[in-house]
Amino acid sequence: MGFSAYSRIDAILRPGTMPDEVATACRRFLDWRGLELLPDDSDLHETGVAYDPSTECFILQITCECPHGFAEDMFEPLVNAIGELAAHPFVATLVNESTSNEDSREFEVVAGPSDQLGEFRARRARCAIEEQLRYIDFPPGSTGDTIADLATRECMSIATFAPNQNAPDSSAVTRVAVDLTGLNLDAERRDRIARLAMALAREIAGDELLLKARPGAGAADWVLARTTGIATKLGARNALIADEANGGQNARDPNACDYNLASSETINEVIAIEREALARVQAEAPVEPEAPAAPRSF
Repeated sequence: MGFSAYSRIDAILRPGTMPDEVATACRRFLDWRGLELLPDDSDLHETGVAYDPSTECFILQITCECPHGFAEDMFEPLVNAIGELAAHPFVATLVNESTSNEDSREFEVVAGPSDQLGEFRARRARCAIEEQLRYIDFPPGSTGDTIADLATRECMSIATFAPNQNAPDSSAVTRVAVDLTGLNLDAERRDRIARLAMALAREIAGDELLLKARPGAGAADWVLARTTGIATKLGARNALIADEANGGQNARDPNACDYNLASSETINEVIAIEREALARVQAEAPVEPEAPAAPRSF
């Protein structure tokens, strides 16, 4: 006793693929069924194989009783042989219509050009992950932001801490950090990114640690770097006015245009830093008193 099988494969083969090559790839299956390769699918009503070289369209259809082991012994080698002739990767599915067991009902084979299979499988995996992402959330006992909060942030981090720690804020260790600054992402994509970050954090934490989501780390270092850039620009302008490159031979006193330009550039840069820093953090943080800046010459 075998099982009732169904499969339908439509694949585009490489330009120039000849019918003899297709027949050779399908020979074992064709001989088993006592069939010949058809020139098109106009007469392909049940089980058979067709290939039209004018369109490079290959079709395999199975609607018959197949022996146990058919999937591994004949179907998979057949699909792989056709995959070597294919122009693009494809998925072939053999359905066992004699069972309702979802785990054994479908047998999938991914085939195609070897240099394209990796990316094809990666994209399929990404789609499969996206279907389940909506169920990813924080485990019980987690603190801090929610997934919805994370999805609105430009910069996020997820930390771990032990269940018996009394002060998770101070003892939590950042494990996952994501920086989306400057990226034009829609709300759905941001939600997926937040859930992917959570999935990674849950894998790191396992069942031993709890999670805490919070604003992204690193904003202070980023602001410091940008602020240092302002000082660097001002220093370069001063060096140009003082003609330091020529030992001061053509040095001049700064004029009103120099002051106005330096002031305008500095103010614009500070505003840009402030806006982007707030976008990165998007959370209130204690403001440390700043030491008065030493006056600079222009």
